[in-house]
Formats: sequence, C-alpha cells, structure tokens
Amino acid sequence: MKQPWDPNLPFESVIDQLEEAQDYAEAGNQPFTDVQILNTAYTLVYKTSLFFDDIKRWNAKPVGDKTFDNFKAHMMEAQLQLRLQQQTAQQSGFGSANFLSGMYCQPAEHQENPNPFEAMINMANAATNDNRKALGKLTNTMELMQAKVAEKDTRINDLLQAMQLSLSNTNDKRTKKSPRTDQGSYCHTHGYLCHKLHNSANCCFPKPGQIKEAIRTDNMGGNQEGKPVDVDSQQ
Repeated sequence: MKQPWDPNLPFESVIDQLEEAQDYAEAGNQPFTDVQILNTAYTLVYKTSLFFDDIKRWNAKPVGDKTFDNFKAHMMEAQLQLRLQQQTAQQSGFGSANFLSGMYCQPAEHQENPNPFEAMINMANAATNDNRKALGKLTNTMELMQAKVAEKDTRINDLLQAMQLSLSNTNDKRTKKSPRTDQGSYCHTHGYLCHKLHNSANCCFPKPGQIKEAIRTDNMGGNQEGKPVDVDSQQ
C-alpha cells in the first residue's frame, strides 16, 4: 500500500486497505507480519504532518502496547479529536478577541467644560459603565463557550464508546476468517484452493519451476492441494 492517506477520509479506510492487502498476501502464502502492517500504517499517518503530537504519545508507549489493534484505536481517537477542534474553532469565529481589542478604545468627544475636574469625573463614570457592560458581555460569551466545551466533551465520550464497540465488532469478524475454498481456478504453485482471479499465469508469488500454462484440467505436475475428485473427467 503506497498511496498516501488523505486525512479528510476516515482512518478506517487505511485499516480496510491494509487488511485487504494482508488477505491477498495470505492467499499467495506470503503473509505480512504484524510489524510490517503496523510500520506501514505508522508511515502513512506520519506523512500527513497533522498528527505529530499523537505520534509522540504513541512512541512513548511501552513496547508491549504497540500492536496494530492499539494503533488503530489510538489514531481513530486522534482523528476524532482533530475534527472536533476544527469544528469548535469555526463555530467560535474568534469574535471574543475582536471584542476585547475595542474595550478600552472608545472615541472621546471634544466638549468645552468650565470645570475640568467635573469633566474628568464624568469621563471616569462613563468608562466604568462601559467596562461593566463589556465585562457582562464577556462573561456571557465565556459561559456560552464553556457550555459548548461541555457539550463537545459529552459528544467525544459518546463517540469514543461507539468507536470502541465498532472496533471490537470488527476485530471479532477479522478473527473468524473463512477457510480457503475451491473457486474454480488453479495455480501451479498454490494448487486448486486459490482465488478465482489467481492462476498459474498471473501468480504474484510463484515458486521456482512455475509452469504458467498449467490449468485445472492439466496441472502439469503442479500443486495438487484441494484437487476435486472429478477434475480429470472435465478434460
């Protein structure tokens, strides 16, 4: 799997492609090791340049915890957190920063006043009232933001629980692999129990002495594994 991962797509797409490649390699009797699969997934994530902090946390884990199943859960949670952060930033619009920048920049009107001390007192009172209003608005804004953060935390917990349940169900399905069956094809190296599109001519993992012309009804002395009892009568 050499195609880069688009982080706009769910991380499950990486898992599906890796497991499909693993199934095909197993069908050719050349299965990938768990380390090879994990390293491939790690490289795809690293090249996006979006998950360096998550990669650091993964690197800090004990060696015994660095399994492909744990990496799947780690990255699915990391992608979920990134999406929620982006949504929060878009919704807030950074309006509070613009509001604060103008709190103490109120234009002053030029008025002639025979009593300079009274003018100063009036200006101070006006500034105090404006600041109180601004502080009240800021407090309301902060309360709204805190409520949104609490709502996001609840959503994160719900999504994480659903994700863990989905991952558990996926692992259960993957552990129950179907036995190899005769799908009507034949390979000189791998016999009769190969994929229907796998044959002697297009075998990706041929053994020395592979005869590409070998077919079901004339295996030319090739692998006899899974040979049906009636295959000779089909000639």
